[in-house]
Amino acid sequence: MLTFTIAVFPVFSSDVLSMNDVYNHVARAEVLAHYASDPALQTYWTPNWRLVPYLGYDLVSVGLLSLFGAGFVVKVMTALSLLMLFGGGVLLSRAARADGPPAH
Repeated sequence: MLTFTIAVFPVFSSDVLSMNDVYNHVARAEVLAHYASDPALQTYWTPNWRLVPYLGYDLVSVGLLSLFGAGFVVKVMTALSLLMLFGGGVLLSRAARADGPPAH
């Protein structure tokens, strides 16, 4: 957890993250969050849902946008991405240790 805290500290301590694509995803989530209530969005944009790698990002960020601003959602989603990478490594390590060396 200390490693994760050190890794995520710059995410919450800076105003702008130097990750170009993450802002495009949050802008898409902002459009999805306000699509039903804004006629201009309905005129110029149509949601096209299909199974894509960033679909989970869209679903979680749309939910968070109803509670927080877009700047904070970027930071939370970046921290969640780091947490999933860290958690995946921990789970993989535990699975490798659980099997142990092959018995002879």
